[in-house]
This record gives sequence, C-alpha cells and structure tokens, in this order.
Amino acid sequence: MMRRARVLALLLALMVMACGTRASDERFDAVVRGANGEGSQAAALDSDSGDAGTFDSGAASEGTTESASSEPGAVGGDGGGGGGDVASGPDGDGGGAGPAAPSGDGGPAPGGGGGGPANVASDVGVTETTIKVGSVVSVNGPLGPRQFSPTFYGMNAYVEWLNSQGGVNGRKVILVTCDDRESEEANRRCAERLVEQEKVFAFLGNNTRVWDTGAAKYTDDQGVPVVGGYTIGLSHTYFPTIFDFSVGSESGYPRDYKVGQDGLTFTSTSGCVFWAKKGVKRAASIFYSIPISKEAGLNGKSCLEAEGIDVVTYEINPAVPNWDAVAADMQQRKIQAAFDYVDIVANQNLCRALDRRGYRLDYKVSTIAVQARWVKNDFSHPCRESIYIGGGTEPLGSSHPEAARFRETMSKVYQGRFDRELHQWAFDAWLGGIQFKEAVESMGPNVTRKGLMAWYNALDRYDCHGLCSPRDYSPNIRKDGQPIRGCVSIVRWNERTGEFVTWADRKDEANCVTGKWVAEPASYSP
Repeated sequence: MMRRARVLALLLALMVMACGTRASDERFDAVVRGANGEGSQAAALDSDSGDAGTFDSGAASEGTTESASSEPGAVGGDGGGGGGDVASGPDGDGGGAGPAAPSGDGGPAPGGGGGGPANVASDVGVTETTIKVGSVVSVNGPLGPRQFSPTFYGMNAYVEWLNSQGGVNGRKVILVTCDDRESEEANRRCAERLVEQEKVFAFLGNNTRVWDTGAAKYTDDQGVPVVGGYTIGLSHTYFPTIFDFSVGSESGYPRDYKVGQDGLTFTSTSGCVFWAKKGVKRAASIFYSIPISKEAGLNGKSCLEAEGIDVVTYEINPAVPNWDAVAADMQQRKIQAAFDYVDIVANQNLCRALDRRGYRLDYKVSTIAVQARWVKNDFSHPCRESIYIGGGTEPLGSSHPEAARFRETMSKVYQGRFDRELHQWAFDAWLGGIQFKEAVESMGPNVTRKGLMAWYNALDRYDCHGLCSPRDYSPNIRKDGQPIRGCVSIVRWNERTGEFVTWADRKDEANCVTGKWVAEPASYSP
C-alpha cells in the first residue's frame, strides 16, 4: 500500500476518534500494578488531571511517575498502510550505528567510570548520575488503552533493562510519564508539567494522536527534543526539534516551520506497485468520515489508482457503522484487497462481518495498530488469516537476539502478565530506546540537548543494527511524478505460531519496486 514520505504519518492516521468512550482494560491495569516484582517500582502512566486513575501503581509520588531500577541486574539480560513500509533506495546490510557527537557538544569519550572524564550536570534533566526523560502516551481516551499504550510498556521495559546494565555511561535513566487521554489541552498540560516541574531533558517514546495540535509548538519553543516515539500527524515535517522514530531514509522534510515541503506532502506509490504486481485489480479503501481518516483513505485510493488498480471507497460514519453492509458490497463487487484507515475495534467488527458472510479477502491490509498477539483471540477466523501489515521494523516474534531479549525482559518486568498482549509498538519503542542510548553514549560526560539533536540530524541510513529499515532526518527534496525506488516490508498473521511473521522482506531485491512521488497539499498546519 502507499506510504507518505514518512510511513506512519499516513498509516497511523487511521487511529481517529470513534464515537463513545471505551473503558480501561483491566489486563493493562494489572500489568502496571504487578510490574517489576517485589522491591522494584514500575512506572505508571500518570494522568494530566493529577489522578493517575486505573494506571496508578500506588507507589508514585504526586505529580510524577518515574521508573529507574536501583540495582544492576534487577531485570536481567546479557548486557547486550497499511500496505508496507517502503525503505527508499537500496537497503543497508546492518550495523547502522549513529554518528559520534559533533565537536563542542560532547565527544565520544566514555564518562562515569569508563576511564574518561567524569560526568557533569551538563544540561536540564542531566546530573552526574541520572538523565530524566518524559513520555506522553494516550491511554484513557476514546480509543481505549490498547491503541497507544504499548509504546509506554516497551519503553518502560527498555529503561528497566538499560538501568539493570548500569545505564548510559554511568547514568541511570529516569522515565517520567503522563497520559494525555487523547485531549489536545491535556497533551499540552502534560508537556508543560514534565518540562517546567519535572525538568526533563527530552521526550522519549511518545505515542499520541494529539501532539501536533497540543504540545508540539510548546516543546519546540522550549528547545526540548522529541525522540524515539511517534507524533501521529504532520508536526514531524514542521518542527526541527521532532525526530519521529518512523522517518525513513529519503523521507525527511526540511522541518523549516513549513508543513511538509513548501506546504506539500509526498506519497511514494512503490507500495501500490507492489500490490499491483501481486495481482490486485479490485481494492477497497475504508475510512471514517472524520477528516484525518478520510484524508488517509482518499490518498490511499489515489495511490492505488495511479498504479492501475480499481478502487471502491467506503466512508464510514463512526456513530452508526454498518459493517455487514460493507462486507456484503465487497462480496458483490468481488473485492480482492481491503485497505483500512480505522481503529482496532472497527477492524474486529469488519472481520466478523466478513466471516458471517463467508467471504474471505485475499488481503486485509491494516496498520501497525493491529500488529499484536491478541489477534489470535480478538479477531474472528478465518478473516484474521488474511491480515497483512506494513512495517519498518523486525517483527517482535523474530528469532533475532534483540527481539528475544525484548520478549524476555517484557516477561520479567511484567511477570508474564503482558506476554499475550505483546504489540509491535512495544518492540519499536525498545528500538527507539536503543537509538537514544547510542545518542547519549556518543556525548560521553557532557550530555546536552543541542548535542542530542545534532546526533539525530547527522544520522545516515541508520538501520537499528539490521532491525529496521534505513532512516535519517536529512531533508529529501522531491518533485511530483519523480521516480522513486522503494523496498517493501510486510508482515502477515501466522495462525500456527500466533505471531505476525515477515511476508515481504525489504532485504529481498524481489520486493524492491519503482514507483513515483505524488504531491498533495497538506490538510492542516500544526
């Protein structure tokens, strides 16, 4: 499927507000209350209102929720659209470490016991022994606790593991969190509290759909970097302090306080070429009547049609969805592939409607919001066996040692309570944490916000040591219609293993295709 120059800005646009409020999931509440075991305190997602609600572990002091393992070894470890993420250009073969810090902002020499200069309190939130970071994630909002919270759980687990290994250059990481409840006003209040009261060094592992119109301008005005997470929307194309984890090579925008590139955003049709080559001739684009979802769905339609695929659009009123009517119409039209831009519950209901009719799509192409182990129990069969998802990172069920370390740590930190809930976003947050660690390591004892942003800006096809598609933040100047070669990465649900597994590997030249850039006016400005 298509991809905006930054994949998740478009693919994650599906996660729009549905009608009504969904109650908190008790399984998630239990995860936080039971995390880390005796003698160790888990981070809880503190709410903006001052009431941590169902996510309060009961241990955090008023106004702050922190995670920092006090003893090395507390966790363990060995010390060490949705139609596809398109990594433009030839893939690297792994390694992808970040650059050393620029001169004047901390050199690569180790600090804090590494034989080099001693650590210093070099910037806001940085002491000789700690680095305090903030994280804003939507949990108790209209879309419910499953939609965005996996990022928090993954980042919290990574911080626990990192601190158990001694931290970064002798500094422990303190993670201070806030739940914005999918409210723009609460999102800004969360950011203000973490910056002004908690004095955080940076934001790490955010995941919220209201950052664009909530806190983005405030944190940029304060010069606070935003790294290792997701800002669903357009602010990553606008503000120079935002380094969205999903930005791939060839996908960067100037970030010159203009949306996109001179008010235009760009979509590569390489993913749509891929689906056309798979034999898709009739497709559906399914989206809500809410603007951000509708924009994504219509962009998907344009991408597919540009590559010769006939597309039927289904614009759904979230207040009165009729999934049985959608399923019946798709069956009548003999739709082969459905590309959806709706939330998790809508995906589940569409699957049930299709299964009631006994109609199975060749490809039900969703987004990373659905990429979780709970598909086994929460999506009907046989529909779930047709679910495909584009992504730019190694599936969490991979045999790769880092994926295994992630799963082991999650199980230990949350005492097995989260094992059946594992979500790709949790692993992506883990990888975003590794990226942050390497940035801080590069600065040695003199860790600064300026140095952190310089490290991210200097990245060149960073590939998470082979675990993600190449990515960097340098601007790529594009033209409408300009050819672009992209390598597609797609996972598919595997009923036997109960995991999403790689179906189209970006490292396989057979999955690298040439499309073109399509320019579109930006729908709004942060």
